[in-house]
Amino acid sequence: MLNKIDYYLHLSKTFNIKIGKNLFLVYRDTVSMLIDKGEATCIEAKPTLGDLTDPGNKLRIVYYRHEAVRAFWLGYTERCEHCCQKAIPFEQDDARLIKFQLEFYYGKEKEDVVVEAMLHFLN
Repeated sequence: MLNKIDYYLHLSKTFNIKIGKNLFLVYRDTVSMLIDKGEATCIEAKPTLGDLTDPGNKLRIVYYRHEAVRAFWLGYTERCEHCCQKAIPFEQDDARLIKFQLEFYYGKEKEDVVVEAMLHFLN
């Protein structure tokens, strides 16, 4: 998967497609973190995201969504919740699948916290 992302990243750099380059860098960071937490598969290049509070910034949705996915699968409950809260209000009507995905991660993290607290209380 990293080879394909690197290929498309190379194409976006070759043809000077800035938003494509940044998108592929975010995707690559996510895959790298999920493989080995970025220890051996990380690259030097980082995406230029701009101001993440700016409503006109199209990369903020992608950034927060990928941060939520990374945090969820790496077990960082509070970080996942934070990223979901940041990403869900920005979602467009035509991006319902992404919104459902984020709501799933957000709800799953809440459920895990409640179950963990109940198990701790019972023991």
